[in-house]
Amino acid sequence: MTDDEVHRWKAEIETDQIKCFVTLGSDIESYFLNIEHLAFLSNHSVEDISAFMDNILRTNSGDIRNSFSNKRREINTRMHRDGGSPPTNELLPANSVPQLEHAVGKFILKKIRGTSLGILGRVLDPITKPNQNLCTDLTDLIESMYD
Repeated sequence: MTDDEVHRWKAEIETDQIKCFVTLGSDIESYFLNIEHLAFLSNHSVEDISAFMDNILRTNSGDIRNSFSNKRREINTRMHRDGGSPPTNELLPANSVPQLEHAVGKFILKKIRGTSLGILGRVLDPITKPNQNLCTDLTDLIESMYD
C-alpha cells in the first residue's frame, strides 16, 4: 500500500482501544532484509550485500513485478472501487529494476537462502539470528501505547 492508503486504512479502523500495525515492507519477513543485518550475519561488507541484493532483485524482476501488480490489483479492488489509485506503472515503472519495497519478503528470503552459498560462500538465513534493531517501528508503537 502507498502511505496514503495506509493512512486511510488506519483511519477506518483505529480507535483509542485499537492500534494498527502495518509493516514498513510488504510483510513481517521484510524486516530481516535490512542490509546492515545481512552484512552482520554474513561477515561481508554493506557494499557486498547491497550488490548481492541488487542481483537478487534484478534476476527476479519478472516474478517481483507480477507479484506487485497482483497485490496492487487487490488493493485497488478493496480501496479504490471508484478509481483514484496511483497507476501501478507509476509505483513500479516498467523499465526499472524493482526495489525491496516492491518485493514480498518471504520470496526474497527464499532467494537469499538459495543463492547465498554460491555468491557469499555460506548459506545465509536472516531469520535465524535476529537483532533488536530490526523492527523499531513496532517497538515504538508498543511503547506509545503505554505513554
